[in-house]
Amino acid sequence: MEAVVRDVLDAGIAGRIVNDEAWTHLASRLAAHEAWGAAVRAQVSAADRAEDTGSDSTVEPFAKIYHHRIGATVATTGESAPPT
Repeated sequence: MEAVVRDVLDAGIAGRIVNDEAWTHLASRLAAHEAWGAAVRAQVSAADRAEDTGSDSTVEPFAKIYHHRIGATVATTGESAPPT
């Protein structure tokens, strides 16, 4: 997941995310999405905001913000585990 974040996001933001204490939670969330077949790169890209990099940005900590923006996986009716 670290490679995905580093490939998709600005180097400064990616570094701040993977060095954040909440990184493991975000990485787990991304892995869960991937297990459900989601396009993780697209999800990370969609969570990125231009205002995150501005000098007046109040976004902190990045890993928690991206964790929230990406959200939990959503199972369709009758599914309780990712496909095998």
